[in-house]
Amino acid sequence: VVDLCATMPPGVKWRGIREKCVLRDAMRSVLPREIARRRKRPLQAPHDGWMRARLPDFAEELLSTDELARKGHFRPAAVRALLDEHRADAGHHGDLLYAILSVQLWDEMFLRGEGLDGLGFPRPPSVG
Repeated sequence: VVDLCATMPPGVKWRGIREKCVLRDAMRSVLPREIARRRKRPLQAPHDGWMRARLPDFAEELLSTDELARKGHFRPAAVRALLDEHRADAGHHGDLLYAILSVQLWDEMFLRGEGLDGLGFPRPPSVG
């Protein structure tokens, strides 16, 4: 399908600013009308739900007050307030908290070169 679509001229795939026209036309009789006509939406991870539940130990550690202070990228009290508010369902900060966790993880892996051994992160199986 990808190879076929790559050979099609843009005018076949687009009508004005509406994309995937060939695919939409081909699936018109299969998909419910509201799905076939809806706007394109990006695939997103369920950050809100993840951040409300108990996170893996490495993630809880990276979002701990001590680790936030040690790395120094974020104000620990502000992050803790966001996490507490989010977990109490008093706000929706899942995307922001996930971004903060990502920076903390990036710092651990690449800036400090400490790896993830100390955080209890599961190691991938060795290949070969």
